[in-house]
Amino acid sequence: MGGKVTRTYVLSVGKNNRHIICPGQYNERLFQALDSAISIARHFNIRLIIPLVDQWEWWGGIATWAGFREKTELSFFEDDGVIRDFFDMVTWVLNRRNTITGVRYGDDPTILGWETGNELGGWDYTPPSSWTIALAEHIKSMARQLVIDGTLGGTNKAKFSVECLKHPAVDVFTNHYYISDSSSSYSRQLSKDLALTKKYKKAFFVGEYGFESVESYRKMLKTAVEDEGCSGTLIWSLRFLSEEGGFYVHKEDKGFVAFHYPGFENKGADGFAENEREVIQIVQKFARPGWDGPIIHDLEAPVLLKVCDCQLCWRGSTGATSYLIWRKFCSEREFFDFQNGIWNDSSVDGFEIIGEAQNNVKAGEFGFRDNKAEGRYFYRVQAVGWTFGVIGKGEKILSAISNIILS
Repeated sequence: MGGKVTRTYVLSVGKNNRHIICPGQYNERLFQALDSAISIARHFNIRLIIPLVDQWEWWGGIATWAGFREKTELSFFEDDGVIRDFFDMVTWVLNRRNTITGVRYGDDPTILGWETGNELGGWDYTPPSSWTIALAEHIKSMARQLVIDGTLGGTNKAKFSVECLKHPAVDVFTNHYYISDSSSSYSRQLSKDLALTKKYKKAFFVGEYGFESVESYRKMLKTAVEDEGCSGTLIWSLRFLSEEGGFYVHKEDKGFVAFHYPGFENKGADGFAENEREVIQIVQKFARPGWDGPIIHDLEAPVLLKVCDCQLCWRGSTGATSYLIWRKFCSEREFFDFQNGIWNDSSVDGFEIIGEAQNNVKAGEFGFRDNKAEGRYFYRVQAVGWTFGVIGKGEKILSAISNIILS
């Protein structure tokens, strides 16, 4: 897409299958998964923003931390014991050494910044500036990265703390845009936020935006690109390919769903937005203004996972806009050879293309049905993409053809 920064989900807390089980107890398996994510980001020259805690309880948040000491939610910002528990966790995280790269988290340039939390204060209140500043100073004493104030910036009246805006330990501010009354609301809000943060010479980015029209996104992104005070924008949200085939999907309020790169035409596909392709393309356009170089140079071969009742399920290739379906009739001799392990699956002789599919299906679901199959067939799939990540723009790319599965 041309982007260089992504924001991870928060560090989950409160159960055995979360990053922090309880104060002082950590899930090594999940932190090794984070090690891997950081290592992959480093390989592709992507910078990460990592929020330390959630306002909400989806995967454990501030109420969970307070609950460890049988305190109420707001005690997270006020109770000495709860604050100590949380700061001790931050210390442990910053001192963790990546099991893949060997780099200490607090020294890793792949991590652009530590966000004090996700949407802290919600829409109702502002966290105490003393808590934010203390955490920022704590992080700065141990880490080389930026500190991002995770306070939800609000709408009409900015919730950013003047004390935090003035403090040298707090480097960056952010806001999330979900409330609007017109297609210009997000653009106007961005202009307000930038006016305030520039006054105090602080960096600002839009940490999340969504639940609106393409035109709303277009106007806001235009403002972001034209105003030098805006460091960037991050759309909510992108879901990725599943190892089980198809994509992960995520449904939001009011019928909105997460997006999938490079964007697909929705023909009734559950979990895929009707305007997905248009949204992805407009984001990509503003992420790369004035640059016409290719962003996709090759595609990995997809992996055909299963064929059942003439339906195909495959693991996709990142950046692919569609997939060619190859089929070959299986003779009795070939069936015998296949069953006895002497079939040469590198042969493409006799295969023909019988269709093309987008694979815009939920994880594990079938992406294509062969309605004309009569008898036993061999199947393969091949990824199709374009160098500019947009159908018809640039040069067409074909991946290597996948493995073979016999129906």
